[in-house]
Amino acid sequence: MEKTSSPDKTTTSSQGRSPTISIVAALASPLLFTLLAGYLTLQLQLSEIYAVIGFDSRPVAVSGDWLPYVWQLSLVVLALAAVMVYSLIIRGTVARLIALATLAVVAILGSPVASGTFVANEQYPLGLAIAWTGAKSHMILALIGAGVVSLILDGRKTRAR
Repeated sequence: MEKTSSPDKTTTSSQGRSPTISIVAALASPLLFTLLAGYLTLQLQLSEIYAVIGFDSRPVAVSGDWLPYVWQLSLVVLALAAVMVYSLIIRGTVARLIALATLAVVAILGSPVASGTFVANEQYPLGLAIAWTGAKSHMILALIGAGVVSLILDGRKTRAR
């Protein structure tokens, strides 16, 4: 008996992985991405007035013009990490469709039509403000676009075989 090796290493590595892990990642990663994007976007908005807010809801004054650049760089790194997680962990058409559906639901819930608008004078919990800011982030729409492109390219590869 001879051992035959597959020329496509991606199929052998994805076959060894459980589809359950991929589906759980497809549900959890968009929600985590939304919260992190919301937190970083709020920090970016606060950096315009030279403040940083922690999870204890207390703003802290920070001097210097470097702060907005740190938060912008953090958003870029978050987007790169999201694309890497999507391409490495979320495998299979079902998991990708679940991830896209989760992102679409988050984007719909973040729209002003579905969630309304925040009243400027009222106090809201920090977690709610972070979730709402993340849901209305443009990064959600960009990740949906990247997911759709990935599905289209994957479909073309399947048809070519």
